[in-house]
Amino acid sequence: MMHVGTTGRIVRDVLSMGGGRLVAVCLSVVQVVYLTRWLSLTEYGLCASMAVLGVGGLMLAAIGARIGNELTATLARETPDDASVRNRRLFLATFVVLASAAALLIVSILLIDDFLPWQALIKTGDERLLREAKTGVMVGLVGQIAALPFGLAVFGFRAYHENEVVAAQTVLSALVTLVMLILARLAPRPLVLAMAAPFLANLLISVVMFAGFVRRRRWPLRPIGDPWQEVQAHATGSGLFALLGASFAFLTYTLPYAVSLTQGFAVAGAIDVYLKLFAIVLLVEGDMLAPLWPAYVAHREIDAWPWIRRSLRISLAMAGGMAAAASFGIWLLGPHVVHYLTGLNLPLSSGTYAGLAIYTLLYSLTLALSTFLNASDLVGIQAAATAAGALCMLWLSVTLGRVYGPSGAIVGVGIAMGLILSVLVARTMVELGAHRHAAGKLSCDDAASV
Repeated sequence: MMHVGTTGRIVRDVLSMGGGRLVAVCLSVVQVVYLTRWLSLTEYGLCASMAVLGVGGLMLAAIGARIGNELTATLARETPDDASVRNRRLFLATFVVLASAAALLIVSILLIDDFLPWQALIKTGDERLLREAKTGVMVGLVGQIAALPFGLAVFGFRAYHENEVVAAQTVLSALVTLVMLILARLAPRPLVLAMAAPFLANLLISVVMFAGFVRRRRWPLRPIGDPWQEVQAHATGSGLFALLGASFAFLTYTLPYAVSLTQGFAVAGAIDVYLKLFAIVLLVEGDMLAPLWPAYVAHREIDAWPWIRRSLRISLAMAGGMAAAASFGIWLLGPHVVHYLTGLNLPLSSGTYAGLAIYTLLYSLTLALSTFLNASDLVGIQAAATAAGALCMLWLSVTLGRVYGPSGAIVGVGIAMGLILSVLVARTMVELGAHRHAAGKLSCDDAASV
């Protein structure tokens, strides 16, 4: 049997993932600087609004994390040889099912392209922008969907506690995206490539990571019987995880698009520049919390609830502290940083600053709680809450944005996040209360050293 991860190893994983994300974030800042100095603010706002296509990526992240945790649990329960056979079948079967679904989805999207209400989806009177946006969305969407099955490799590496490889993948994706953006100026339709670059870079790196993972495990790529039969036991849970991931993606990526529907792409671009600064803390937190998910799963297997409670408290304190510190720093230095990096004067109102800060804090706490609840297999309540919150967020952002401008759109996001967080807090309290007497079979120190 594989040993449950010690606290020391988890800390190393957290630092590895956080460090990799930090480097990737720095590269992303360079991307923003490059784009804002190359494109007009309206064109940049169009690229920022199309980030809503990231919904597909977080759907895969949710499904992949679910499968990755199954691999982790198998490693904790079985001998290495038995675990390798079982994990190979589950991993490759999931890949085949996702690849088949991705191919079907790509064909369907290409067939309905001419029937989509592009004018209603992309609010602009500029025919050139509309044409470029339509093509960019289609290229990016196809690239995003094609990457879904190959993206499973990330969660395979995490299951085997090889987070340094995942950190390298994060950096490489950002680096390849930057190279594509630089080369885009040489393309016949540079704006199209600028919009699609993140998704095409993700596809390229995901394919390389998949090949590396299978080669590292020495798993032969031979037929495994009926793939659906192999994964159907996880289908319901994976479907809920997909809904959860899509809903979180909606909350993460939709704000610039929602602003563009009422204020135009130039205002959406200005909001997105600041949103990128706030998003840094969320991206780093997400990667730092990721190793805790399989660790929670493994410690539940041995009923080590003292360790789980302590880790949850630490993760909440870390998430809240990082969000508060980042919000204060951006309030103090944000306009100067933005002007220095982009050459643009983009002042925001106090209400807009406050809205972005509150949104960041609520989202940070939600990430920490969701990591624990996902590991506890309590996905249904989260999926329902986040799906309802995502729908409310879009309606509230557009409605309040029409009345109060950009700050109204941000308030809509904050209200939705607050409702979701209240549900997650309540469900976490119930779960911890149900195990209050399981102080367990193991003490904190024992659990950490198993």
